[in-house]
Amino acid sequence: MKLIILFQTFSLLIHGQHVKRFTRSTDKTNVNDFLQKFGYMPRLRSLKTSNTSDESTSYALRTFQEYNHLPVTGELDDKTVKLMNTPRCGMQDKPTPHGMPLAFSAGNGDWGKKYLTYKISKSSTKVTADTIRSTIARSVAVWTSVADITITEITGAAAADIDIRFEFGGIVTHAWYPPDGRLHFDDAEAWDVGGNGADLFPICAHAVGHILGLGHSNVPGSMMYPWDPATGNPAAVLSPDDLAGIQSSFAPAMDMTIAFVEDVYVFVIDDDVGLRRITRTESIFSGIFYNPDAAFTNPKTSYTYFIKGKYVYEFDYNLDPVSRNMITEDFPEDPHAAFARSENEIYIFGATKVWKFDLQTKSVVPGSESLIKDAFKGVPDDIDAAIYDKPNRVYFFKELSYYVYDLETNSVTEGGPEYDAPATFLQDKCISDDQ
Repeated sequence: MKLIILFQTFSLLIHGQHVKRFTRSTDKTNVNDFLQKFGYMPRLRSLKTSNTSDESTSYALRTFQEYNHLPVTGELDDKTVKLMNTPRCGMQDKPTPHGMPLAFSAGNGDWGKKYLTYKISKSSTKVTADTIRSTIARSVAVWTSVADITITEITGAAAADIDIRFEFGGIVTHAWYPPDGRLHFDDAEAWDVGGNGADLFPICAHAVGHILGLGHSNVPGSMMYPWDPATGNPAAVLSPDDLAGIQSSFAPAMDMTIAFVEDVYVFVIDDDVGLRRITRTESIFSGIFYNPDAAFTNPKTSYTYFIKGKYVYEFDYNLDPVSRNMITEDFPEDPHAAFARSENEIYIFGATKVWKFDLQTKSVVPGSESLIKDAFKGVPDDIDAAIYDKPNRVYFFKELSYYVYDLETNSVTEGGPEYDAPATFLQDKCISDDQ
């Protein structure tokens, strides 16, 4: 399927033609064209003013606003107009059907292999060949450095998987989803690398993400954010959301631990990358509900289990749903968090109590119930999440604080109310230490 990517430095271009810049009084037909082009409303049979068309436009505007973190008014207000007039990638966004934001999106074609080649079939007349080669190599390395995929430049007559050309075409950048592999840049553009022209590096890095099958992210500042990557992310730094996207398609072998933050977001840590993802739960687990009570990953099978009300939902190591089973015995308290040390040692935490859970019988292990303050000395009540870290550590989170618990000494070894999890744990521990 053909994919058109569009970047424009000063004014908006659509399919090579200038369009009227948007104002609050912009004709509705132009607004609908914009919303349809970028995936926020279906193609209407008629764009004439009618109640149905008004309702469709308003719904599409609300979807656009929610996806792009704007006040949801359903109207062409000032903030919406300003964003619509911002230079952006021409590929469609992918808001979910109910309008909620979707973070990274993958699955837009498949190469079917992990060793790819690229060739610069035609270089630029604006930038030296050596600069083009080094810049494209840097753009490719943005992705290959964090994923299980190798992309190598070749020269000569042999065909490459990815064909890169600088042509005079009227649209700044063209790319195609896999397995097509064409990537074209408009040589009429004032290309530059870190100078005053169109910065090739971040634009190319964004386009390579599409070549590898990634869609847009609605996370501002991420590499796959559609709005003006040359300005918004000039260093082409991958966010946790970008890492999650590329690794969902080209995942290196790794251990993964899952916990939940603020009910509808999933927080993933692995041994190689550290903090891997903070994004909506439904973006990862197909068909999942909002607000899970607790969740844990079985370290033996890498299956993930959600607890919601009276049910336990099971997802396999590919994050696909497997089963849903009713809990056979009432819990002592409503679950707040859980972790699994082994297949037979699963702990569930309520407001003040902790107990073991039997996966086979879907019930509380007899005699395992106790107070958190007695079983996990130093860990506060009402925790929000727990992460098991092999071989004997558990990370507990409460509001903005974290606690490191040693299962061998049965004591808190680090953290506490004064320790800021976002500033200390997420940055220093997950990012710096693991890398």
